[in-house]
Order: sequence, then C-alpha cells, then structure tokens
Amino acid sequence: NANNGGCPGSPAGSGEDLISFFCFKTIEYDTRIILTDNGYERCGNSGRWGNTEGTVQIRRTGPAIPAGQVITIRNTQVAGAGNIIGIAPDASWQCTSLNGATTPLALNQGGDQLFFMQGGVWTTNTPASHDAQYTGSILYGFSTHPTIPWTQSCLSPAGNQRSNLPPGMNCFSMAPTTASDFAKYTGPLTIETQRNWMIRVDNAANWTSSYVGCAGYNGGLPNWLLAPILPISVASFTPGLWRGTTSTDWFDCKNWDDVEVPVNTTNVRVDETAGFHCVVGVTPGGNAVCASVVQTNSGSPKNITVQSSSSLAVGGPITMQRTSNGGAIFLTVLTGSTLSASNLTVQGTLPNEAWFRNEDPLNTVTLSGDLFIGTGGVVDLQAAAVGGRVFIGGNYTDLGPNELNLAETNGTIIFNGTGAQSISTAGFQEVFYNLTVAKATGSLTLNDPLAVRNVLDLTSGLINTSSPGGLLTMRAGSSWINATDASFVNGPLEKIGLTDFTFPVGKGADMRPCGITGITGVPADAFEAEYFPISAYTWGVAMEPTIDHLSQCEYWMIGRSAGSADATVELTWEAPASCGVTDLPDLIVARWDGTIWRDRGNGGAVGSPLAGTIPTAIQQTLFSPWTLASISSENPLPITLVDFTARPENGMVRLDWVTASEHENAFFSVERSADGITFEHLFDVPGAINSNVTLTYTDLDRTPYTGLSYYRLRQTDTDGNSTVSRVVAVMFGALEERPLLVFGTDDDLTALHGFPAGSRYTLLDMAGRIIQEGATTMDGRTDIRGLDLANGAYVFRLVSGERAESARFVR
Repeated sequence: NANNGGCPGSPAGSGEDLISFFCFKTIEYDTRIILTDNGYERCGNSGRWGNTEGTVQIRRTGPAIPAGQVITIRNTQVAGAGNIIGIAPDASWQCTSLNGATTPLALNQGGDQLFFMQGGVWTTNTPASHDAQYTGSILYGFSTHPTIPWTQSCLSPAGNQRSNLPPGMNCFSMAPTTASDFAKYTGPLTIETQRNWMIRVDNAANWTSSYVGCAGYNGGLPNWLLAPILPISVASFTPGLWRGTTSTDWFDCKNWDDVEVPVNTTNVRVDETAGFHCVVGVTPGGNAVCASVVQTNSGSPKNITVQSSSSLAVGGPITMQRTSNGGAIFLTVLTGSTLSASNLTVQGTLPNEAWFRNEDPLNTVTLSGDLFIGTGGVVDLQAAAVGGRVFIGGNYTDLGPNELNLAETNGTIIFNGTGAQSISTAGFQEVFYNLTVAKATGSLTLNDPLAVRNVLDLTSGLINTSSPGGLLTMRAGSSWINATDASFVNGPLEKIGLTDFTFPVGKGADMRPCGITGITGVPADAFEAEYFPISAYTWGVAMEPTIDHLSQCEYWMIGRSAGSADATVELTWEAPASCGVTDLPDLIVARWDGTIWRDRGNGGAVGSPLAGTIPTAIQQTLFSPWTLASISSENPLPITLVDFTARPENGMVRLDWVTASEHENAFFSVERSADGITFEHLFDVPGAINSNVTLTYTDLDRTPYTGLSYYRLRQTDTDGNSTVSRVVAVMFGALEERPLLVFGTDDDLTALHGFPAGSRYTLLDMAGRIIQEGATTMDGRTDIRGLDLANGAYVFRLVSGERAESARFVR
C-alpha cells in the first residue's frame, strides 16, 4: 500500500507506505534484512546502484517469526531509525540507515521498485552519482512501474521509479500489476510448496489493484495486518526437471522445478509430469545450455523443440525413450537452429514412439559421440527438397528392425570424428540418402551393410568395408565426389544399375579405382569391386601366349553381385603403386578364368606413365580377378613378396620369404633393428633375376638381439632401385619373462609372448564375440593369417593351465 497521500492513522500528507511480505524460513532473533528502493544500474552505470534514495537494514529484536507468517512494516518516509516500523505481527524491529541520514526509503507515487537483500556491504560512494555498490545477496525484487518494469532510466521525473533487474533474478522478482499505489495479493491461500507459492505470487491474475484509496485497500481481503500464517508444504525440488507450469518457454524459470533456468551443469529431464511442451526459441535467438537431456514419457507425451534460430548446447548425452505404450514423443530442430550433444539415443517400446526430427537444411545438429536408434526410435531427416544434416563424431547404430527407423530422404549424415568410427545395425542393410566422410584422422568401418541412394562424399578418411557383412552399396542413380588417396573405399563396393560407374576403391594409402562401362542388362543388375595390392601371380602363373608377364603389384576383383549384366571393364594405373607402366600400346587387361590368365586386350589406354586408364578391348561376359599385364617386356610391373616371416629357432632367428615371380630382381638384403626405426644391414641373398614360378628363400641371423627385435627385407632390382617389405618382430629371452605383444594388419596377426607351444588362444572383439580360437604351434609366438579384421579394437587372450594373459590392440 504505497498510499503517498496519507491514510487515517498516519500523519497528514506523510504518504506513508505499508509493505507486507512472508518468508519460507523462520526469522530468528537478530536476523537482518536490507531494503532499498534505489534502482539497479541507474543511469546506465553497469553493476552499480542509485544512491539518492533510501537503503536501510532492519534487525529482528523480538521472538522468532515462523515460516509463512505475513509480516507488515510501515515506511514512514522519515530518514533514520524511524524510517521502518514493525506493524504486524509486532513492532520488534530495529532500523538503521545505510545510505545517509537524509535519504529515507520511500515508495514513489505512480510506481516504484523495492529490493530485499541480505549480508554484504552497501557502499554509497559519491552522492548523486548513482555509483553505489552492494556485495551481498539479493533475495527478491518487486516493481510496479506503470509501463516497462525492470528497465533503467535517468529521465526525470520518473527516473528513480525504474530499475534494471540484477543478474540471476528472473524467478526471484515480480511485476504483477500495472502502476498502482494500492496493490494486494488476493489469490489462493491453501497449502502449497515453496516453488508454487512463488508462482502464485508472480501470477498477475492473483493480484488486485483496483482499490480506491486507503479505505478500499484496508477493506479488501485478505487483511494482512492480521499476520496470518500462509501454509507451506516443505518439499524437495529437482534441478533441471521441466514442469512447464506457465508456458512452453525454456527460459521462463517458473517452468522449472527448482525455479532456475538450466546452466551447463544441469541435468534436464522432460517427462509426463509437465504441463506444457518445452520450446527453446519462443523468443527467437535464445541460447540454451545444460549438461544432459532425458526426454522420457510413460503418460501424456511432452515434446522438446528448438526453433527460431535458437540453440541448445548439451554438454553430455540426449536420451529420448518412451517407456510405455502411448503417443509418440518428439525432439524437433526447426528454422535454422542449432543442437549439439555428445550422444543421442532414440528408442521406444513399440514402433515410431520416439522421434528425433531435423528436416531443415539450415539447421546444425552436431554429435561429438554416438547416434543410437533403438527399437521404436526414428531419426527423421527427410524433406521435399533438401533435408536435414547430422554431424556424428562417434558411432552410428540402428537396431531396427529395418531401415525405416531412419527417414533419410534428401538428408545427409556426416562422419567427422577424429578416431575410429563405425556403422552397425541389427543385421539389415541401412540406407543413407547422402553420406559424407570428413575425418581428419581415423576411418569409418561398416559392421553391417549400408546403401547410399544419392551422393557419397569422400572428403577425407577411409571407409572400411567387407562382403557380405559390411558391404557398401551405391543404389541406382547414385554417385560419389571428392575421392582421393586420403579418402576411398577400403574394401568391396557394390553398384546397382546400368549407368557407367568408377569404383573409388583402394587399400592402405592408395586409391586404385576401377570401372564398368557400357553395361547391358536390367536395372536391378549389380557389380561388386575390390582392390588388392598383391601380386596377380597369387592366383596362378599360367598365361595365354600373348601375355609376356602380369602385374606383381596389384589386382582387382570385379564381378557380378546380382543379375547377369555384361560390361566393359576399366583398370587404372598410378605411379608408384602400379610398379611401372612404360609403354601404353603394349599394356593389356588380363582376367583369371580359374585355370589361366586370359588376354582381354587394350580398348584404348589413355594417360602417361604416371597415371592412366585402360579398358578391355570388348564388352565382357565373364568376370573374375583382373590385373594389368603386358604383351612385351615393357611395363615391368615388378616383384611383390608373397610372404616374409621371422621366428626363433635354436638360439638363432630363421628368416623365410616367398616370391610368386621375379622380374629383373638382383638380390635381397636382410636388415635388422632394435627399435623398429633404425635398421642395420645383415647380409644379402641373390635373387632369381627373372622367374614366373614360386620361389622360397631361407636364411639365419646367427647372433640375434636379446629381447624384442625387428627384421625387414630389402629387394633390389638390376637397375639399382629397391623396395622394402613389411617389418616383422621376434622376441628373445626366458620364455616366462616375455611380455604379451600383439600387432598386425587386417589380414595377419602376430603375438609374441611367454607361453609354450600348445597353449590355447582366443581372439575376441570388444563385444566379447569370439573371432577365432585355437592352439599355439611354437613357443613364444603365435601367427594367425587370413583374418580380414575390420578396423577397431580387439582382445587377444592366452591360457596355459592356471596361467592366463590378455592384451588389447587396435588395427
């Protein structure tokens, strides 16, 4: 009751005010509360207060006032100890001025503000400069300014009636009425929690401001001068629990159980207990943060929407889970907004019960970790023209039961993690519309089949595939862009349809494409291709008379995977991966028919010795392994080792290697290293110069290093050029003292250990599935060949009696 004109019982014209309030805690003896009607950031002084109005401290000098009892004080508008006088339930308060003996606290006619504070220090500073400082806690703020509450001003005559709202007070302040000098809470008085009392008091519908003068105010009910006790239900609250009490606005603190808008350490939960759905972006441009989000419903669904160019930055995971049958829950990103999180999980109990929707191409959805689609979950990226995008830094898993759990039409999924990533399903073929691989380091592995319907963008990073379990399929009408030595398909690739197609396949650090053109068949026909940097003589040495020699560096598997289409086959060459193309007219394509290498001709080789393309002379009707060959001694395509091994034997190291054929091979040099980096020359072994048959070589290192050492083989041509083999390792020392070391490639694995021959080994993936098991055949070493391991982490375990040892390794 800011009467500002005097009421019966007050000095004439004094304009005294009555202020009624209650607390959630008992006010004990000696409790101190600071009151001020100075405005915060008056005249634009950032972080400072006005200092021309009153600031006082009232100290409780009587018995404790219980929580919930309404307290009424009288503001006499007289500076000093008599500025504030207790009225109800008693007068036991002591008043002290903090802002000068001549500046009383006095509420202005036509609207004003009042702050309740506690602790700290009020410093007035320069009078009339509006640069006062306060270091304590601001408990609550109240404003009845007529037009725009909580905005500062310096303009007379109403400048001292307005104030900014101090930081962090959105839910600890109110402006429930338009301008009034007689404003009274007349809402419900039944028992309620602390949180809901605040919401009641902050609701303008629970206030009456139509009283005429003091008589009208005093005659209206409730009569706060009777000091009633408002019943409070003391209840715990949950930070981050969305209650949706008053609106859909994420940034309205009254919508949260603890009356606090989440910060980056808050774990958010949205469930069926909420009144309204949750929206980030009711006011465009809002930037919301939290630590995690759980959106779960067993009753009436409550949805989350990020819209109006706003953002939701989640420091941890988002989990969407419908826990019982019912209406679907939705998390939707709209209209150029941004969502980021570590992991996203979408799942329900029945099909289509939990939906993550990102259909706008202007949105940015970024996951630093995994995307997991469980039973009942749907990820919707589809749109009529260009759909939504999702950036994934971890793994993609869809447990189906089929590809319909991803609504991908016109959408794009981008893998951009810095380590190994994978795509897994429940065994079905997933379908992406657009797939982008943009990885600075690491590769993407398909653990289950995947099809691309539109564009495969190979910006950076390999895709590791396998057939049939991890096959990548390009659907009819699809295409790829940007493939280079830094990004290609490392394994088999399938293409459906009748359009000409170049397969961006390779191995290691080399993309070595091949192609099919002039396809005749039906639209459902398909071809599959894979590149191998291995001597073509691996398949056999028999050749038609027109073939002088084959490539000893590489071959391709190109064949039909569906239907009976015919096509012209195209191979490529590239220095140095192809080991030497010197004469394009003498270069041909050769095919292994199971018995002999067939001359499939030169349909017009184009390029230079550095790189080029060569098609078969005519359309092909039979398919099998393919390689580059030569009709003369040109195009050397020289030696590639079939195998190179090293193992302990009788205190020495036995070195064995095998060649399928040799071309101008002068000699081999065995080199040894203690650290795998710096190698020393041991001895030379003469080569066969030229050979088209398999040759085996054996020699010994009679003075090996103790402990772990490394060997490699250097092959030198007659012209002095040389190449080196892969490095192999050997362990010496007492058997039981040797540590378990595991290393290898996708095809071969070597374990050096301290276990005797006959020990049992098991190779497992990180899910605990057994890939291979068996018994060691020699002391201290186990070699496993032909594994075809996908990129990822594995565990190798050895057992002998009661002794067991395991090692984790990554390939």
